[in-house]
Amino acid sequence: MKNEIQIAKILRPHGIKGALKISSNLGDIPFSKFSTVFVGDDREQMHIKRVQPLGNFLLLQIDEITFCDQAEFYRNQGIYVDRTDYPEVFKDIVFLSDYIGVEVFDENNKKVGVVVDVNNYGSADVLSINCGGTTYMVPNIPDTLQFDKDKNIFKIDSKRFLEIRV
Repeated sequence: MKNEIQIAKILRPHGIKGALKISSNLGDIPFSKFSTVFVGDDREQMHIKRVQPLGNFLLLQIDEITFCDQAEFYRNQGIYVDRTDYPEVFKDIVFLSDYIGVEVFDENNKKVGVVVDVNNYGSADVLSINCGGTTYMVPNIPDTLQFDKDKNIFKIDSKRFLEIRV
């Protein structure tokens, strides 16, 4: 599992004091659990001042961003945390990015390939599995793939894999 996790995406600045309108990736985890975050493509360490709901989004004020032009610089960039800084929050959670690099085995424990990318197209997460130089896309659905968190591997039904791979 990777230590860096993108917990939100900055949508745009909000107001003249540099607040950020963000879209959270945390689901039911309250954003207020975090005090230090890494912001933007350069992962600048910053401190959360205040979080408040704004419809389906959040309004985030950060100590280091104090005016609108500063906030504009971070438009469409991510907000990240180090998983190891918040072990109680992330102890049982597996993120899509954790799947990259995970090996895939069939029902006979024969290695099929390695997950090289993960995307979500709405109805299901789709894993790109590299199988000896050829990459196939496979939906991450229970009748096709099962993730074994303890072994950090995927099990795949080889017959079903041949039917649905793209």
